[in-house]
Amino acid sequence: MQKITETRAPFLVGLIESWDDEENIFYVMRLYPQTLRDRMSCRPRMTRCQTRYHIAEMVIALHWLHTNGIVHRDIKPENILMTPRGHLVIGDYGLSRMVPDGTPVSEWRIERECAGSPGYSAPEVISSPYTYGIMADVYSLGLVSAEMASRRITPYFVCRTASEQLAMMKKQYRDGEFIPDNGLQIEDEHEKDLVLKTLKWDPSQRPTTAELKVHPYFDGIDWAMLNLRRYQVDVVPTTVKLSEEYPSYDFFTFKQGKDKTAYYGEDVEYDKHRHILPNNAVKAQLGEDRAKQVEYRYLCPAPLRHDDLHGHCTLDPPSPAGCP
Repeated sequence: MQKITETRAPFLVGLIESWDDEENIFYVMRLYPQTLRDRMSCRPRMTRCQTRYHIAEMVIALHWLHTNGIVHRDIKPENILMTPRGHLVIGDYGLSRMVPDGTPVSEWRIERECAGSPGYSAPEVISSPYTYGIMADVYSLGLVSAEMASRRITPYFVCRTASEQLAMMKKQYRDGEFIPDNGLQIEDEHEKDLVLKTLKWDPSQRPTTAELKVHPYFDGIDWAMLNLRRYQVDVVPTTVKLSEEYPSYDFFTFKQGKDKTAYYGEDVEYDKHRHILPNNAVKAQLGEDRAKQVEYRYLCPAPLRHDDLHGHCTLDPPSPAGCP
């Protein structure tokens, strides 16, 4: 996460601060008001051009991870977040694995270690001989892309365990090709082709993230402009209304839900843009927390702490922008 922040990787969750005390490790990250699952479940539905941009954002994020020797292992809509300006970022690196130094990323394999979320795992992750690499991430990305492209609000494989998913998958594959019961329901042929290629049963037949970037589905996309997050989005997420009983920033409250000594709801103050400002109670609580014995593990360099392109969360929804 530190490297993500310091290289300004645009579509990945970075780290602002990290510290620990005797019992806990704390991470400070930017605020993301919505997940991709939230966005897929609400109206208006994503336009086709917006879906294309969002899939491209995920390809860039995954390409950065793989290029830097990281296998995510848990790509799913719940782990893909939306910035206040409506762009996607991949987060939750709890299951990620680093490729050992000196080992080519494309050749490295994880053996006999099933990880990920049921419903989004690649076949090689949940079936014998349980050996997989970065192409497992491409498969998971394919399932997420398939949901977005077909306007689904539920996974293709609704299951609780890896074995349940594997049983469902075997019924919907023929000769290594994904053939869902009701079809993919994707109208655009380039979009459908990209999804089907990422969902090949054999990982060696799936495209790499570099190959995905030159797929005809993305023809016309200015990747430099995309990296700069300079295009408009169709819907901009906002924060939900804060509860009067929402607990404070207190460390113990954060962990246990007790010791409620301050509330966001007390005399909430806003700046001219309706951005929430800390009230006196929250400031007092922050002072108490900072007085505790903690050791910083990471402090983001000052020039990188603020990101204008991330946006700000407010309580008032702005007018939606159109897709170019």
